[in-house]
Amino acid sequence: MTPAQPLLVVRLNTRSTAWRLPRTADPFLEMVNVPVARAPGQPGIPFSFAALPGRYLAELLTTAARWHRGQTVVLLNPAHQVPSDCLALVQAELAERADVAHTTQGCPAVRLLVDYNDHILAYCVPARHVITLAADKAVRDLSTTDAELDQTLLDALNIPCTVQRVRTPPGFSLEPALPYFPGMSGMARHVARARVRNLKTGTRTTWGVLTHHAGDILLALKVLERTPGIDGLVIHKAYADIARDVLPDLPCITVDGPLPARGMAASASHALNDDILYFEQVVMPVLPPDAGLLYMRPVRGYIDADFTLAAQLAFLIGETADTAAFPTGTSLYLAPENPLYTLENPLHNPENPTGNTTTAENPAETQGAVKATETPPGLPDHLPINLPAVRGKRVLLHFDGGWPLKVYPPEHQQALIEHLLDLGCQVSVLGAFANAQANVPTHAFTTLSALRALILEHDALIGMDSFPCHYASQQLGVPTVCLYASTRQINLAHAAPGYLAVSCGLDCSPCGSRLTCPRFGGTRCHNFIDPKTVANLFARCLVTP
Repeated sequence: MTPAQPLLVVRLNTRSTAWRLPRTADPFLEMVNVPVARAPGQPGIPFSFAALPGRYLAELLTTAARWHRGQTVVLLNPAHQVPSDCLALVQAELAERADVAHTTQGCPAVRLLVDYNDHILAYCVPARHVITLAADKAVRDLSTTDAELDQTLLDALNIPCTVQRVRTPPGFSLEPALPYFPGMSGMARHVARARVRNLKTGTRTTWGVLTHHAGDILLALKVLERTPGIDGLVIHKAYADIARDVLPDLPCITVDGPLPARGMAASASHALNDDILYFEQVVMPVLPPDAGLLYMRPVRGYIDADFTLAAQLAFLIGETADTAAFPTGTSLYLAPENPLYTLENPLHNPENPTGNTTTAENPAETQGAVKATETPPGLPDHLPINLPAVRGKRVLLHFDGGWPLKVYPPEHQQALIEHLLDLGCQVSVLGAFANAQANVPTHAFTTLSALRALILEHDALIGMDSFPCHYASQQLGVPTVCLYASTRQINLAHAAPGYLAVSCGLDCSPCGSRLTCPRFGGTRCHNFIDPKTVANLFARCLVTP
């Protein structure tokens, strides 16, 4: 056996419990635990709903490039929770099999260590390759699931690589490091294969794949405005106008056919609602054969962290620091038991249950169970947030959020219109609403250009967590009051001038349900604030000429 070689081990710490080396650990072994940051301001690698494990592997390599002092770097595979007892096995294997550490030309090789089931346990990177690989974004496309494929990708980068099996004890098994949806491993292989083909052509082009839906596409395009990272976008033709509106110079490839979760594919059991099947059946046939891929659809849920959806995409597309450019927008929570709490003023905030109390009068000490019949109290005299400045009374309403629990309850729609009319507002409605009346014009959604013109004819938009609100605030800069219900404000309310997100703040949201409230029953979400409070809040936004 050759003498032990200095090793720097870098691992993704997803469970907030860092590994600690025992006192008897080999002095040649150093370790860095890199945490997953789940909220802005936390140290570590940002959580991202769209980042494949290769993106985290690349970030671990970047960390290693900052820390290493000439050691071989061992990157534990961020796709798995590699048990701590593997460290001794890895170190012993590297020492015993030093003969495979070099190619026949004498160049040190990257070694992929796999278990008996061909799961990749670690990437062992010789010191001379650490800086080179850390600077190459193609490393993000390593599959972390297929050793032979990753060996081929590294060879295409002119980095010699060998695959080496590690002896593991009986009963050895691996758990996922981060949660993921079915199909993530298959998608990681597609991305790696595409990069191999791309590297062999020498073009180094990358196409982003984000075919649907409108709000996701809009937010991704706003990220790409600030963080360019692709050469073109693959998008469903129904949403191509959004790309042309936000980034007119970005090349687009459009796909046709049914939309997932819409129309004939609305059922959750429909094959098109499986992202990897949709990719293979609809997207792959139109992809350039020599392009790399940036897959921008979800591989896990975004609600497991407090970063906005755009911030999570920014990490995927750009760098860790880019997430700071996409914070949560101004948010207000009104609860039945609590007069007021906000993100800036956390009075029993469900997103921050240990927050300090405020000067609001008679705050409830706890947020107990909420009866379905209760409604929020009136607004306090003082709101500790900056409200949108609305300089006119032409108000566009949009009640449809895409599924029943995101639709403003029909019994509230007419009441809100009447309250706004009592304020002297000129009210219009985008889409249908209950009890349509002659003095309230309705406008069907036809084209994006027509929607743009309609929104710009009004002084403000009051709507749901859906595309019109995001478009009005993010792209047009129109004052917007967005009413949240069953979706998570902290992820989906994106900061913009004149934007306010508001809900009751019930701790059952987000519930993940679309059709029926799992807490109270029925198709109404009780996290919506009542129409009188909406109107009173809007009155506070009006700026006297």
